[in-house]
Amino acid sequence: MSTSCLEINHSVNAIDSMIYHRFNQFIFENRLLIKSDFLKNKTEGSLVGKQCLAELLTKIPGDQKSIKKSISHHDEVAICILTDNTDVVNVGIDIETIMSNETVNEIYSILVNKNEHKLILEKVKNSNYTLAEMATLIFSAKETLYKANNPINKIFLDFTDVEMVTISDSEIEFKILKYDSPYKQKVQFNFLHEFDFVCTLMVLK
Repeated sequence: MSTSCLEINHSVNAIDSMIYHRFNQFIFENRLLIKSDFLKNKTEGSLVGKQCLAELLTKIPGDQKSIKKSISHHDEVAICILTDNTDVVNVGIDIETIMSNETVNEIYSILVNKNEHKLILEKVKNSNYTLAEMATLIFSAKETLYKANNPINKIFLDFTDVEMVTISDSEIEFKILKYDSPYKQKVQFNFLHEFDFVCTLMVLK
């Protein structure tokens, strides 16, 4: 069993501090709480994520029916996000280890369309990002978008049902092609190269 979130070690505190620092304004504006913990093995991601969520819930007194929450995990870390902000319809979070070039080659054609491919190549050309980093980012961002939207309307979205429209240094704007959404589809992102992963966050308003 993993170390409890109440007994977080220095490295986990470093991840949490890094995320709060890099998403500072976004977290503050939307009244978000975030918690992560390392996994001792790959099979306990869901359990550790729920443990982190349970700790965060203790920080919100009173009626918790209006709380919006999301959990993610990969090979080494579980992370969760929640808010009791009534202006927020739902939240999403995802964390991914940077893909290998082999994995990128396997999934790229089902991950992005031609328009997105052009944006990715332009971003790679004009930045220090690699194609593998960009592919991981798009994968993670679409996962986050799905987690935020699906609980609201129960509509399944494949990777190609969502299209990246613009990308800046910290935000990607998407358009859902499968249906008309009343919400802005903007995903915040940051690469935590110290731990070789990318984290993406989203709130629906």
